[in-house]
Amino acid sequence: MASRPEMREEDESGFCKFFRNLPEKNDDTIRIFDRGDYYSAHGDDAIFIANTVYKTTAVIRKLGRDPGLESVTMTLMVYRNLLRDALFRLGKRIEIWQSSGKRMDWKIVKQASHCGGSPGNLQDLEDELGGQIENAPIILAVKVTAKASEARSVGVCFADASVRELGVTEFLDNDLYSNFESLLIQLGVKECLIQTDPSKKDVELNKLRTIADNCGCAVAERAQADFSTKDIEQDLPRLLKTEGAAGTLPVTDQKLAMGAAACLIRYLGVMSDSSNFGQYQLYQHDLSQYMKLDAAALKALNLMPGPRDGAKSMSLYGLLNHCKTPTGSRLLAQWLKQPLMDVNDIERRQQLVEAFVNDTELRQTMQEEHLRSIPDLYRLAKKFQRKVANLEDVVRAYQVVIRLPGFLSSLESVMDEQYKDPLDAEYTDKLRHYATAFAGLQDMVETTVDIEALDNHEFIIKPEFDESLRTIRKRLDKLKRDMESEHMRVGNDLNQDTEKKLFLENHKVHGWCFRLTRNESGCIRQKKQYQEIQTQKNGVYFTTSTLQDKRREFDQLSENYNRTQSGLVSEVVSVASSYVPVVEKLAAVLAHLDVIVAFAHVSVHAPTSYTRPKMHPRGTGNTILKEARHPCMEMQDDISFITNDIGLTRGESEFLIITGPNMGGKSTFIRQTGVIALMAQIGCFVPAAEAELTIFDCILARVGASDSQIKGVSTFMAEMLETANILKSATKESLIIIDELGRGTSTYDGFGLAWAISEYIIKEIGAFALFATHFHELTALVDTYPQVQNLHVVAHISEGTSETDSGVQKKREVTLLYKVEPGFSDQSFGIHVAELVRFPQKVINMAKRKADELEDFSGKHEESYVQASKEEVEDGSRMLKEMLAKWKHEVETQGLTKKQQVERMKELVRENQALQANGFFKGIQALGGPERLAKRKTRYIELYGERTTIEAKLKVQLKLSISRLRMVQQKDSAKAKQQRREMAQLLEVSIGIHIYTTNTTLITSQQAGKVQSARIRVENIIRSDITTELHEILELYSELLLARSQLLESSPATATSPAIPLDPALEEAVRSIIYAAPRTEIKEMHTVRALLVEKFGKDVALASMEGEGVAERVVKKLRVETPSTELVDAYLSEIARFYGVPFGESKSAGDDDDDDDEPSSGVAEEEGRLLEDPFDAEKEDEREELVKATPPRKLGPQSPLRVVPPSPSSDNVAPKLKLPGAAAAKVAKTSEVKKPAKKEDGLGKIPDVDELAKRFAQLKR
Repeated sequence: MASRPEMREEDESGFCKFFRNLPEKNDDTIRIFDRGDYYSAHGDDAIFIANTVYKTTAVIRKLGRDPGLESVTMTLMVYRNLLRDALFRLGKRIEIWQSSGKRMDWKIVKQASHCGGSPGNLQDLEDELGGQIENAPIILAVKVTAKASEARSVGVCFADASVRELGVTEFLDNDLYSNFESLLIQLGVKECLIQTDPSKKDVELNKLRTIADNCGCAVAERAQADFSTKDIEQDLPRLLKTEGAAGTLPVTDQKLAMGAAACLIRYLGVMSDSSNFGQYQLYQHDLSQYMKLDAAALKALNLMPGPRDGAKSMSLYGLLNHCKTPTGSRLLAQWLKQPLMDVNDIERRQQLVEAFVNDTELRQTMQEEHLRSIPDLYRLAKKFQRKVANLEDVVRAYQVVIRLPGFLSSLESVMDEQYKDPLDAEYTDKLRHYATAFAGLQDMVETTVDIEALDNHEFIIKPEFDESLRTIRKRLDKLKRDMESEHMRVGNDLNQDTEKKLFLENHKVHGWCFRLTRNESGCIRQKKQYQEIQTQKNGVYFTTSTLQDKRREFDQLSENYNRTQSGLVSEVVSVASSYVPVVEKLAAVLAHLDVIVAFAHVSVHAPTSYTRPKMHPRGTGNTILKEARHPCMEMQDDISFITNDIGLTRGESEFLIITGPNMGGKSTFIRQTGVIALMAQIGCFVPAAEAELTIFDCILARVGASDSQIKGVSTFMAEMLETANILKSATKESLIIIDELGRGTSTYDGFGLAWAISEYIIKEIGAFALFATHFHELTALVDTYPQVQNLHVVAHISEGTSETDSGVQKKREVTLLYKVEPGFSDQSFGIHVAELVRFPQKVINMAKRKADELEDFSGKHEESYVQASKEEVEDGSRMLKEMLAKWKHEVETQGLTKKQQVERMKELVRENQALQANGFFKGIQALGGPERLAKRKTRYIELYGERTTIEAKLKVQLKLSISRLRMVQQKDSAKAKQQRREMAQLLEVSIGIHIYTTNTTLITSQQAGKVQSARIRVENIIRSDITTELHEILELYSELLLARSQLLESSPATATSPAIPLDPALEEAVRSIIYAAPRTEIKEMHTVRALLVEKFGKDVALASMEGEGVAERVVKKLRVETPSTELVDAYLSEIARFYGVPFGESKSAGDDDDDDDEPSSGVAEEEGRLLEDPFDAEKEDEREELVKATPPRKLGPQSPLRVVPPSPSSDNVAPKLKLPGAAAAKVAKTSEVKKPAKKEDGLGKIPDVDELAKRFAQLKR
């Protein structure tokens, strides 16, 4: 059978019509149909499930006639996974439909209200979800009244139906509903009920809807009539455990809360189920007893895991959740959202954690032996309350009771008086009391339940209680022995081991049957006495006629036994139900113990052990952390966390401004402060060597960039909303964390807002705050406010060098140290980050220049800028225009040179005393002062050299091009070697399938295919070699132009003629580069070409692009041609010979050289470099020697420089240069004349033309 059940289409003839006639549902509701042994969904729900659960639409089947109804089926496991994802992650609602047995009689059987199951209303789905409910499913109703001139009044009622608790509260709130947001976070609300607003124009309801959505709550709109309080005084007393409980609530004073309670009770439908009467507890929630957290803080501190979190330790909940019970995990999630505010409560928890930290044996015993075996007691109690419990549930409660002595024994073994009293008060005394209370339950179970049958997973009443039960039990035991005998007989018949391969099992669907492993299943094929039932992953299920008869009788007797014992079972379950209050109290104690032990486990097993923080009462003390760490960050793989000290001291360092480079750790530093503060207030130890903290009433955060295009909220708008919430919610006892404020708008607006917000927090609020920013000007606040302290993230800057083929280049190296120290940083190193991610060098250089310009224009130099009045500006402008008009006239009439023009301008300025005294003119002089001009000139020289001519720029780009070409050649060389090795392996495989005879060699079709594949692949190698040869040619042309750059400088530009007044060798180089550069991917060559075109004109470019004066071999390399058969064969033979593969008859490829020059031998010389050698070490040594430049010598019209590509048979993929013999000798002789050295350029050294000639001669083979 397939892992996914198939739909029985013969039973669905009328279902399609029934389904299409169902009433419309909400888009967020999923309808699921229970079909007994599997589940199905249809229509849009089927498509949703296929995409969400199965991740493919191939599972969709069409039901009925065309066009058909999209349908998908689910096993029980898939169904439960869907419920978990739909309810907890996607916020969907669920409807479960079931057939009554009649044709097309389907009804909703599981829903908490007429709107269906929902994320906050899970009572009907608890059995299906099992232990997958990690957080308590809180559902909340809210009712508000708002007037423009008054604060908003908010009344809420919330419920956890799983433990039957109702909470109410009423409070005043601001226009941003900050308190309401904190309440949603504190309670972990899954669903929020608000009044219906058909027009969507009610501003207050829209705000509530937005806040609930930001907090991850599903929103359900209810009619205004549902909030009516006319029946609430009658309904509450019936639900509460004590009749007088309703009177204790000031109903008249909290009408809004009562209206919300009325809506919630109607939505849950609890009044329609009498089992709820007298079962609920009511309490009034105090919003101020817990630290407030908003949605931004929840996200910034990464408290709860998100859908994209990979490792468990990425969130604080995942890091701390070493709980062994479901109730413990839920309590931990609640504690994280409800940090304590009372110092005594915090220290009480810390004392308990310390007890388990110091007692390793106690901690391990609790986790591994006791807590691990505890089921979800809250869910178990709920089943008894709903009267759906069975004998198995009674046994599960009994198994918890018999483990209580183990808990007591471990806790009583603690002898240290420092911890014994706290442990006794919190756990030992309570557990001892509960163990005594459960004595009656234990006796009842041991008296009535067959304990021995539990080993077979059978939950039955002892047969001794009834004579009929005793008789049926004897017959069942005999049938069991008969089936075991049949098991042995079948094993002998099939020759299968009855303990390892053939099993007798009681299948939940097929009853008693045999299971054979899939590997051995062939032995029952073609044997009629064995009937195959089902095939699954774990084996094949089958039976025999004898076993089938025994199974029918066994099932009938089991049914009789259950029917006979049903009355006794009901009595046992009814008695066990009376223990529900004690079970709930026991669940609370064990959950508390589980979380405390988990805190101790994390504190001990961290990379560096946590420490117990010293807590100061609210409103007193400072926050001082020594060697603090981020608990989640330090747990990541391959991270050695750098610790930092944090000091928040009243009057000295209340407001910390952190500056420093990007990726330097500023965000981690400020976030870890918030995380440690929260960990301390939930009673956990903290990741620091020493820690003392004050108690914060709230943590408010503005971290990260986020937007919502669907909601029309931009990044900057989201930033401002979060900041507004901070300014309206923060008090002096708050902790504020702000990261990168003001980024989503212009620099000036952003800085202005950041400055104003900082001043408001410092002056008006006075809270402890950490502000990470790249607005370095904010550090000036320290000069005005003594409570401000500047911190910066340290980065080490060194003036390093990088060696290139063209010389040694200076380079600034930045090393991030992740250490926070006092002071401020005036650099963010954003351009350095761009360099790390390999931005194009041109972009980097442009960014540096623009940064310098902005720096020169910034407020740093305000002292040199002179303010001018309106009159001074007008007078200065008039005098400047008059002086410039006079200067222009003299230049045009007197034919002044450039030097004379500059001197004349200076004289005119000196002569005009009124202009020099003008404030506007002084301001212009300040903006262009000598220091700034010198700085710009220095940076420009670093980038482009001292000359600003085309030739100077060309020299820089030629050096960059040479370096890039060499790098590309090295990369292509390594790739070519790998391709040749793979080709040799392919040829060797093809040889391995030869069929040799005495006189002839026969080639099979398989070998022919291998050879053909080799011929196709070798064409790619040939094309790669041609490209590499072209790059070598362009490199040598570039070196030639660089060596003879003086000729380029002395050559006049002739934009109107296609001729170039240069030596023929230089002309060939210029035209070949202009022709070839656009056909390559070397960006630096494109820049060189553009400068050459600018130098020699468009006519030269057009003529060159048509091939005029371009080297023939360059044109040849750029042709797109299929390699000839002879060349392909030569390559294959050469590769085979080099690697010792007997392929055909090896011959030299030298005859296939496609150049007009001397062909190479095509044989790899013994003394030549091997395929595995580095990239031509001799050539590298020669290039290192090219450190001296000489004035160019004129080689005459017949330049001997010629470029020859390598032979395709050679494994030396680096191209070659050749000189005719006589020319080479002549050049070598001439090169013996020593030339004076030339000064080095900033980007490298200019090669000497004679050295180039030597190199050309030495490269000849």
